[in-house]
Amino acid sequence: DGEQNAKLIGLAAPIEIFIPSVSARHCRSTPHSTDPMRPFLPGLGIVLVTLLLLLSDGGIHAQNMQNYVDDETNEVKSFNPNDQIQVRIINKSTYRADVYWDDGRYGKNIATLEANGGSSKLNTFQGHKFFVTRHGVREGLFDPATDEPYRYDIEKPNQLLVVPEDGAPSKSKCIDRFSICPEEAARGSCNTAPGWMIVHCCRSCDEELGASKLIDAKVRCTRENLKMGGPAWQPGDLDKIFASWATDAKYAKFDPMVHSSPGGKYGGA
Repeated sequence: DGEQNAKLIGLAAPIEIFIPSVSARHCRSTPHSTDPMRPFLPGLGIVLVTLLLLLSDGGIHAQNMQNYVDDETNEVKSFNPNDQIQVRIINKSTYRADVYWDDGRYGKNIATLEANGGSSKLNTFQGHKFFVTRHGVREGLFDPATDEPYRYDIEKPNQLLVVPEDGAPSKSKCIDRFSICPEEAARGSCNTAPGWMIVHCCRSCDEELGASKLIDAKVRCTRENLKMGGPAWQPGDLDKIFASWATDAKYAKFDPMVHSSPGGKYGGA
């Protein structure tokens, strides 16, 4: 028996497949066909389909690749935007800073950067967002020229994220500390939880509550703004409670025992 050599030419280099030839005795064992190659055609079909799938998958992968300029080397490179990538963030400000992954709510603290050049590498994906705050407090670092917080959208591998030297807390006290603030304000949290919202989502509650004035604790914590009237307890109030326990019929089932009362009025000494 000899061998026949067949070549399939696709998008990649030629692929060689060796197909055994068929002898006369093989033909006699297949009475339903006089074609000696017929027993091998299904297997050849499977090979062809597999090759086409491999080639098409490679084509799809190639179409997904994106070109980018590497921030470190200035070289043009390619990457698959679905793959995990690594970026670098450097803090040139004079403040020790916390790095947060922006999850659309309160953020996840993932790294701390020392002041004046501290840096860290982050494993992330294209489309993720990050923001920075002064270490230990949720006080964002802002661009002093625009009074907007530093936020970083991830676009490519080896992307360099920089907190500039003049990065600092906002001069305005009325800011939103979290991405979720506008959403919370829209669903009524400025009224249902004003204390928390004024402090953490001041900008989103300013129109509804005048939060920019109430952010000052000396203004916010007055009796009027806390909706407090007179003292919670008046003279004699506590005595009235104990007297009711001793005399009110609804408490009789508890069989209260008076150990002392003013002048022995309700029992006791």
